Amino acid sequence: MSQDMAVTEEGVRGHQQQRQRTASISCIPKVDALWFCYSPVYQMTEYYREGTFDNCRHKWTELFGCISLKTKPQSQIQEVLQEREQAQQHIWEFCTPEEAGKHWKEEFGHLQD
Repeated sequence: MSQDMAVTEEGVRGHQQQRQRTASISCIPKVDALWFCYSPVYQMTEYYREGTFDNCRHKWTELFGCISLKTKPQSQIQEVLQEREQAQQHIWEFCTPEEAGKHWKEEFGHLQD
């Protein structure tokens, strides 16, 4: 009987630890972004800049992705997060100094003439 309780306590502890790890991933910012997307301020800004209203589909996709991520086991969460990090494009395009000089001359060489 005590062995059964030990197994049950270990199972509960393991489940609680897994919930704590997945709790560090918060979907609240995604909900906030979706809520703001439907605000008149955002929609009017989008209409002014783009000429169309935003249907907020991208925000819904991010929210559903976050919720589905929270329902996965911890091992899969780490894999998914690593894949997402590797798939993101870097903001800068890296090149050698020679490539940068060539591009600079193409773009702004006419100013030196």
